[in-house]
Amino acid sequence: MENGWTALQVAAHYKHLDIAQLLVEDGAKLDVNDGLDGKTPLHIAVEAGNTKLVRMLLKHNANPNMPALRDAPIHTAVHSESQDILKLLLDAGAVTELLNGNGETPLIIAAGKGNISIAKYLLNLEADADSSKAKFSSPLLAACRKGHLDMAALLLKYGANIDKADAEGNTPLFLAV
Repeated sequence: MENGWTALQVAAHYKHLDIAQLLVEDGAKLDVNDGLDGKTPLHIAVEAGNTKLVRMLLKHNANPNMPALRDAPIHTAVHSESQDILKLLLDAGAVTELLNGNGETPLIIAAGKGNISIAKYLLNLEADADSSKAKFSSPLLAACRKGHLDMAALLLKYGANIDKADAEGNTPLFLAV
């Protein structure tokens, strides 16, 4: 198969919902992350923005928290700025505080992108405004680093720590100036 992928991964990549459905019903493993990139069929469907395929895979119990080499599906959905897919993943049990390979939570990614809608959605689901599990960054640091003033204001409203520094000792105020 392509890149060492399974038939289901290839079907997900080419957005062949009917073929993917047939493979799943025939017992294809959903959480196989073979290949060079470590992506499961769910990762691939999320990356492609294929809501129908994501829904079908989750309906058949694909693991929404399965990590790839860098991101879990929830991180990919936030990178892609797909709130519909993000909602499907969260409804299926995706963890809002899950760290990716860079030590980022989904909220840190949303803050760095300046995506207020996704950030509000995550915060309303009680995502940690400081992403306390993240060792090297925080949503507020990510927003200030990129100059997203509205995002910084939102995070402060939800209780983000204005004094939390990054690994180099930079505070949000230092990064914002």
